[in-house]
Amino acid sequence: MYEDFIEVILRRAGERPRQPALVDEEETVDFGTLRARALRVSASLREAGVGSGDTVVVQGRRTCTTVVTLLGTMLAGAGYLAVEPTVPPGRLAHMMRRAAPRLVVSDSAELFRGFGVPVLGFAQALGSSGEPAEAAPPGASHAAPAYVMFTSGTTGVPKDVMVGRLALSWHNRAVRQTFGLTKDDQVLQAASLSFDVSAEEIWPTLAAGASVHFLPQALGETGYAAFSSFLAARRITVCNLPASYFAGWQGYLDLSGEGTAQLRLVVAGSEVLPLESARRWVAHPSRPRLLNAYGASEATITSLACEVRPEVLGADRVPIGEPLPEVVARVVDDKDREMPAGVVGELLLSGPGVADGWHRTGDLVRYADGWFWFHGRIDDQVKIQGVRVQPAEIEAGLLAVTGAEDARAVAVSGRLVGCLRSARRIDVAQVRDRLEDLLPAQLMPSEIVVLETFPTTAGGKVDIPALRELLSISAPSAARALDDLDALLCRLWTSLLPADTVSEHSDFFVLGGTSLAAARLVGALRREAGIDCGVRTVFAHSRFGELSAELRRKLQEEAA
Repeated sequence: MYEDFIEVILRRAGERPRQPALVDEEETVDFGTLRARALRVSASLREAGVGSGDTVVVQGRRTCTTVVTLLGTMLAGAGYLAVEPTVPPGRLAHMMRRAAPRLVVSDSAELFRGFGVPVLGFAQALGSSGEPAEAAPPGASHAAPAYVMFTSGTTGVPKDVMVGRLALSWHNRAVRQTFGLTKDDQVLQAASLSFDVSAEEIWPTLAAGASVHFLPQALGETGYAAFSSFLAARRITVCNLPASYFAGWQGYLDLSGEGTAQLRLVVAGSEVLPLESARRWVAHPSRPRLLNAYGASEATITSLACEVRPEVLGADRVPIGEPLPEVVARVVDDKDREMPAGVVGELLLSGPGVADGWHRTGDLVRYADGWFWFHGRIDDQVKIQGVRVQPAEIEAGLLAVTGAEDARAVAVSGRLVGCLRSARRIDVAQVRDRLEDLLPAQLMPSEIVVLETFPTTAGGKVDIPALRELLSISAPSAARALDDLDALLCRLWTSLLPADTVSEHSDFFVLGGTSLAAARLVGALRREAGIDCGVRTVFAHSRFGELSAELRRKLQEEAA
């Protein structure tokens, strides 16, 4: 039976108005206040002309106020499009054209000048301090939009995905059941509001009557030690992490000996979960329950999940699980014929989370032993630190800002390299500056390389595997312009990791680093440079630039 998740949240507010609902660094909003503020936002938006089926752009940080505004938007019958404060101007212009919003809620009105769309500040959207009349909020059909988000597109431009109230309500109920959420849970909110994982962190939590806690910084900017401290201080019981971050944090916990005390559930998703990390987690008797989650934005976030236990782990991978309630999953060949168990084919998803029939995921999987197992992609889409990346979008951006003859974006050893084919000289620094106006940080290449020719196949097409091999051999080191410490660190990383080059933002564990590799790095630094930093330092500062800065600080302290 259809159960609107917003009605469930409002019901929870009536049942426990003083229960904390949202908690950030500045305030705690209880359920009663959440309801009152969201109703005021809804009234303000309707007064501004917002109606059922419209889209409202909401640009703000991950705070209580922003999430109240998202809820108020849906109460008004509209769908929200959450926009990061740092969105590049070119990408924002494309999103505004595609989404055609009725209204923008933002405290940065200047950014939206020229789009012909009215802008309300957050204070205006929240309206007066009094709660609006107790008339029920406007009803919205199950076909009404819940949110719009943009993913990396195969056509070279960001792709918009609209998720409706019915789909999100189904997802909400399935997640509450799968995660076992109750009113006693304290749930971490760490994903960007422009990513659909944030909807999985927020709305099922509120519908369960539980509390949402906002991580102060972006997850990628939060070291493992600081992350553990935050979880302990807030007594977090449930967290949802990109698999690469989970893997690094798991290694940190192993070496530091820190516990996970109050945690009862960790969900790892968005990327392939490393087998060794999963094994080490479940082998530890005090670690909480671990779920490996799989899904597609077009099919409403998580569609399959696997509770990771020693007996379900394969010889070389972790299963992506079994379908959530009401999800139908099929494995087919290129003619949509059902594949027998154990044979690899494309995964198709259907159910209430898919608006129109079946969704072709583009993922290769097989079904065996009661589980679905991931085996790669049918195209060249890649995941970089949990973000879905279509090379075509990056390539289109590179061509737009350079006028080069050709461009390719290639994943090399866990990093993204932008390749330009041009016989003339191209200023790479200038290209990067202009590209930042078009692409979000998650899609920016870690390196840009200019080549006179690209390797080709016998048929004349660009040979991507050969190009990737060429880049692995000849790509210039990002540390070439840095001083001796960075050069040493770069040399040690590339000798210990399956990576030929590193950049400032490269993560030791995302590039394949293990606890043993971290110990070897510490030993090599001690032998070759007399630097004694300890393994915990590597886990707490796993990005190249962060570790370099920390080692430099230690050396300066010793010299003082």
